Amino acid sequence: MNKRTASSKLFSYDLHGGGEKVQVMADARNSDLDEAEFPRFHSGVKRGDIVGIFGFPGMVKELTGGYKIKYHANGLDKESIEIYFTPF
Repeated sequence: MNKRTASSKLFSYDLHGGGEKVQVMADARNSDLDEAEFPRFHSGVKRGDIVGIFGFPGMVKELTGGYKIKYHANGLDKESIEIYFTPF
């Protein structure tokens, strides 16, 4: 896991597993933590921690017509990875 901070209200994580990588954003506007708790919580997240992530699959379906997208991590001329956003 790599972590970057854009501000005290926005953190970016590169999560790696099974030979794949996904980037997620933690935005204080979508958090139940208050303004002081949010950066304190995220500053404590470290490599090896188990994290849960939720997103907006409805937005993916509205934009693409489905819950599955093809991600070209290594360029359009390379093999794509299918990512599923199917809601639970």
